[in-house]
Amino acid sequence: MKQQLDSEILTAIDEFARYGIEHPQIQYVASGKSGDVYQFGGEVAIKIFKQDSKYTKDPLILNDLSHIDGYPKLYSYIPNQYMVMEFVKGKTIYDIEGRENYLLKDYRSAIANIISETNARGIYPKDLHLNNIMIDERGKLYIVDVGRFTYKKPEKLLTHSLWWSSSSSSGFWSSWSSSWSSSWSNSWSYSSSSW
Repeated sequence: MKQQLDSEILTAIDEFARYGIEHPQIQYVASGKSGDVYQFGGEVAIKIFKQDSKYTKDPLILNDLSHIDGYPKLYSYIPNQYMVMEFVKGKTIYDIEGRENYLLKDYRSAIANIISETNARGIYPKDLHLNNIMIDERGKLYIVDVGRFTYKKPEKLLTHSLWWSSSSSSGFWSSWSSSWSSSWSNSWSYSSSSW
């Protein structure tokens, strides 16, 4: 679900993303496997995809998810080139707590609810990192990178997704969290052998 954004801002972003025309309000934020992220005026995030990236379906996925509370709003995109979305002001869970799990305990219900709604839309996270989950300045949680999400349910997910739908989110996270302490790294994977 695309949201409205001022046409002058979109024009400046398009000129920057496609032609490298700089703008004083556009600043670099971070880089990932699929592209580079910038912000415009502290309100808008711009992700410019790398030409050789396999993960350029972010805008299609986010377009289907941005109506769910817990994902940034999508403003605009040009397939395989760039996308423009809400800029989340805050820090990633990894930035806040490193490899410790204390913060996840506070937010496990919120994460479970977001993932449950995501699955209900036929979209499945294959790999979800602490660097992709942010807490904004008000304490609200967002999943900000959906590049490793897929419309096809991986076979290894089938059993656990069926169990997910028949159990409460708190039970799911309580059971799941018991395996975190021994296998936690900087990410968790839905295809993990700990399942």
